Amino acid sequence: MKLISEGRCGRGVVRQSNQDNLFVNGKYREALSDREMMSCSDVAEAGIYAVCDGMGGEQYGEEASLLAVEALRCLPVKDFFDHGPAYLREMNRSLCTLMRQRGARIGTTFVGLSAVGDMGRILNIGDSRAYLLRAGRLTKLSRDHTQAQQMLDLKLITLEQAASHPDRHKLTQHLGIFPEEMIIEPYESDGFPLYRGDLFLLCSDGLTDMLTEVELAQILHGPLRVSEKADCLYKAAVQHGGKDNITVVLVQAV
Repeated sequence: MKLISEGRCGRGVVRQSNQDNLFVNGKYREALSDREMMSCSDVAEAGIYAVCDGMGGEQYGEEASLLAVEALRCLPVKDFFDHGPAYLREMNRSLCTLMRQRGARIGTTFVGLSAVGDMGRILNIGDSRAYLLRAGRLTKLSRDHTQAQQMLDLKLITLEQAASHPDRHKLTQHLGIFPEEMIIEPYESDGFPLYRGDLFLLCSDGLTDMLTEVELAQILHGPLRVSEKADCLYKAAVQHGGKDNITVVLVQAV
């Protein structure tokens, strides 16, 4: 099984800086002062792919998301596949050290896909998302750590209400929480088989706030190449307002 991947990461229309970052099997956004959209691609038989959305203000948000993706550089894919939550907790400890040095709150979301030996696994904390398009059906694989999701779990609101709820961006967990405040609990999926044609989307809320899941599915299900689909997703988010930083990572099994 080969994995064709594409990444796009940019400021969008409104923001003056980009606090997002991405990891495409070793490639990530290193030049934080770069105001242009980053584009990268990869072909491999195994890999780690991730999207991070930084928080804490312009400089600190960028530092947080960069720290998280840099931590993936030297990780063997199998280790991350088997022990992902432990690595996220180590990232959290590093962010706590940085917060003490900066004297400021710093944080980032994280959503990742690890794929090895025809098996995949999703790992996330925060509200950056992972989707799978398989046989024409789009399925959300990640779990939002938000107040709106908590209310949805308690059946206090409906799925439709959660999509536009004012607390949909109030995070209950993220990287950058001191251990004495909370022991973070990342969501980790079971391992699942990869099938030819599977198309994974990892993204920040700069995409999902601008496009509905129906619109995402329409673009992903189209006849375009993976690189063209990544471009279309980014451009569609911009055309719908581009109110936040926009990051898209697509991974297709072929």
